[in-house]
Amino acid sequence: MKRSRWALIAVVAALILGLASPADGRVLTFDVVGDFDTFEMIESSPGHGPFYIGGTIFKEGTDEVIGTFHCWGTFFGDGAAVVSQEYDFFGRGKILVQGVEDEGRRAIVGGTREFKHISGQATGFDFSTFADTGFFDGKFVYRRK
Repeated sequence: MKRSRWALIAVVAALILGLASPADGRVLTFDVVGDFDTFEMIESSPGHGPFYIGGTIFKEGTDEVIGTFHCWGTFFGDGAAVVSQEYDFFGRGKILVQGVEDEGRRAIVGGTREFKHISGQATGFDFSTFADTGFFDGKFVYRRK
């Protein structure tokens, strides 16, 4: 499937999920394509162990590159993992996220530059096609302290 079709699916999914933010919050949405050439995993037992993958962040619904993505953590069974993620938005700063991958929500634990006082929740992670395409979309609902 072409990247533009995936981008359209991401936009439709975002509309279905709803982009309304809390009255005092902001919303940042984007698309990510993982680079499978960067994937590394040390299996301690089948499906278990530490891993790393990097990727590219795109402006939602476009092919415009706006940053890089880094994810590391540990798989602990049935595809679930505890993860730390770094979203580096070129010229704007980084957002750091942590949580359990199968829950669909993660805590925004901090940031740099434009995002230095950020807090909130990262949602909208749909990994159902990630193994085949490397694609997922992200949605951050956040506040500045």
